[in-house]
Amino acid sequence: MKSLPKIFILFFLLFVLIGPASAAEKLQRVKRIRFYSHRGFTRVVLDVQRDLRYSSRRPSSDQILVEFPQAKLDPAKCTVNINDGLVKGAKGEQIGKSAKIIIQLQQPNLKYAIFSLRRPPRLVIDVSRARAGAKGGTAVEEKGLKIKTIIIDPGHGGKDPGAVGRRGLKEKDVTLDIARRLKRNLDRDGRLKVYLTRTRDQFLPLRKRSSFANQKKGDLFISIHANAAYSRRISGFETFYLCEAVDDTARAVAARENSVLRLESSKNPQSMGSDLEVILWELKYTEFRTQSRELAQLVQKNLDRRFKMRNRGVKTAPFYVLRKVDMPSVLVEVGFISNLGDEAMLASKSHREKMAQALAESIISYRRKYEREKGFTR
Repeated sequence: MKSLPKIFILFFLLFVLIGPASAAEKLQRVKRIRFYSHRGFTRVVLDVQRDLRYSSRRPSSDQILVEFPQAKLDPAKCTVNINDGLVKGAKGEQIGKSAKIIIQLQQPNLKYAIFSLRRPPRLVIDVSRARAGAKGGTAVEEKGLKIKTIIIDPGHGGKDPGAVGRRGLKEKDVTLDIARRLKRNLDRDGRLKVYLTRTRDQFLPLRKRSSFANQKKGDLFISIHANAAYSRRISGFETFYLCEAVDDTARAVAARENSVLRLESSKNPQSMGSDLEVILWELKYTEFRTQSRELAQLVQKNLDRRFKMRNRGVKTAPFYVLRKVDMPSVLVEVGFISNLGDEAMLASKSHREKMAQALAESIISYRRKYEREKGFTR
């Protein structure tokens, strides 16, 4: 019994020596900061280790302070210059066990909103042009978070016929006809501006397709194609969004669609830019990738509901045309033109019309969901 106090003393010393270190190890991390300047608002994204407790306030009319108790950050990774007319930049600070992000505004009293998202965990701060306390439209309207402009890209064209079926059906003709029908269906909605990257049988380099979409300031980009395979038994429809290919089949599809680069005059058409450009692109398009996946899922759902063709699902692949557009984007393979059954359906005007209707329904459904959830589809 006399040795009992010594045990207490030993535990006390261990707590004093090890306790603070253990607490420090348990601090959650704010990993990095990134941003995207959209029309009418600036989005600042904080990637975090997991869901973190946070608070926000205005230390002054031109600052927003976000605080994370029991968290740590690397100031070098959590500091960024923006200077887009709304936000000057953001700076990370570590004060004891508290991590802080100070967002410096370029105009006083700008309105802001904070969203906590998962998969991956992140905190998003949207700064909009609407003044704090100003009366007007909805939060979606104030921030410009509306789907207004749709870019439809009929694959191939001109000297590039795309895939050719056994009965002579050309991919470039199928994609243009479906694209025209899709535009007519979307025009009936009355709330959308709809543009085609090509309106006739002409060759259009991939870089010009993406630059056209960016010049029109599109909110969604949908590229329409018809697939082909060495095996004539393979059939069905599938929708891709941009990411590194996850299997050999996806790589093969991307390689075929990207092969048009050989017809372009650029000396190094497949160059995606320097390592720095690739890193910056990855940071910028994380949100687009999430939105693109959501749109792809809606497309597959609507096509599956209308057609008895095989649903090959949502997939990812490194399509060049998707990589260069500054908006959520998908590439739809409406069938395998190398399959006799799919080719016969794709040659049918009624089938193409139903295909266009299903795509239009997907875009309109996505718009409703996007605007209802203030720019986030998940």
